[in-house]
Amino acid sequence: MVVGSVWHTLWEAHACKTSDMGERRCGVVQSNSFGFDSKKNAGEFSWCDWPKKSEVLFLSEIAFQIIHGDIKLTYTFIR
Repeated sequence: MVVGSVWHTLWEAHACKTSDMGERRCGVVQSNSFGFDSKKNAGEFSWCDWPKKSEVLFLSEIAFQIIHGDIKLTYTFIR
């Protein structure tokens, strides 16, 4: 995850609920988390903690999933 990189984000829940979050730009990277630029409020971020190794599934060279309980976040690198 690099500041300025753009990712397609898909949110999925165990109960077959899916939300296509569209393209998201990484705005900040810290040692314990990363944040995407907020689509609603300029200058704010939507935060995600770095997952544990057991919570990550690499799908390809450009895509990975964070699995936390019943929730899956799939990130695919765009640019």
